[in-house]
Amino acid sequence: MAFLSTSKFKSSLNLLCNTDMKLTYKICRAVAMQLIEDKPLSDILPEEKQNQLIETYEIDNAKFSSLQGFLIFIFRQAIFHGMKPVSLSAHLQESEVPEEIAELICKVYTEAAPEINDRLREWSLNAHPGVTDVEWQTGVGLSSSLCEKSMESTCMLTMYTDDGKQQTFAVGVDELRSLKTKLDIAARQLGRVVKG
Repeated sequence: MAFLSTSKFKSSLNLLCNTDMKLTYKICRAVAMQLIEDKPLSDILPEEKQNQLIETYEIDNAKFSSLQGFLIFIFRQAIFHGMKPVSLSAHLQESEVPEEIAELICKVYTEAAPEINDRLREWSLNAHPGVTDVEWQTGVGLSSSLCEKSMESTCMLTMYTDDGKQQTFAVGVDELRSLKTKLDIAARQLGRVVKG
């Protein structure tokens, strides 16, 4: 998976390539801390410090914010796809990020990825109630308010969550196949995050 080369990506990449490497490193570190601590950039890099960097490196606020957003995008994509630093560097270079900049981003990513993964894992585990049990039955619906057509194969799923609630719904064969495919993808992605 290389980063999609959209016009916005190219514009942000051009800005990144024309930014002093020291500033890129400082913003990279701030972005990593922002993701680890799940706080706004102003808590990690106070406005006074941002203004000092903007003045020192002669960059305007809009460009500074664009760089921050671009680097957050890169870090989140890398973590979402479970990229190793070598793979991230290759994908960045394939997307025309100069090797020197790719290596700088990967250096910060290498240091921060385990902590960011821990934060994302903690967030995802606490964000939604867990499914504790699933019951299902298959059959052919002759006529029901849950089935639009008669003689349609259906599956009735009942999901129980750890907050004591249950939800029952009917799905057709095609929807069930689609659900299975999406659950397989989610399981693989969660496996990557858990392995870190």
